[in-house]
Amino acid sequence: MVDISDDDVRRMADFLRGKKLDYGLGREHQYVNCPNGPVLICLDAVLQIRQNYQKSVVRQIAHFRQHWSDIRSLSDLKQLIERKGYDGFAEV
Repeated sequence: MVDISDDDVRRMADFLRGKKLDYGLGREHQYVNCPNGPVLICLDAVLQIRQNYQKSVVRQIAHFRQHWSDIRSLSDLKQLIERKGYDGFAEV
């Protein structure tokens, strides 16, 4: 398991606070009650930054949710990114 440090969480929270994101979309698309909800909400927030939500983000989250349901924690997500590399993860 890859551990996420308090510093990692702080950096991510600081980064996301600086963006104008709609966190209500996680509830709307039923991410909140999923076993991998925290991962989906994090991906949702990051993808919102530069993409059209309805055309891109919803589709990408649905794909990730369907094919990577075993990624249930931010540590799992970090491990997947480290295993695939940034370019490989972007293809996922």
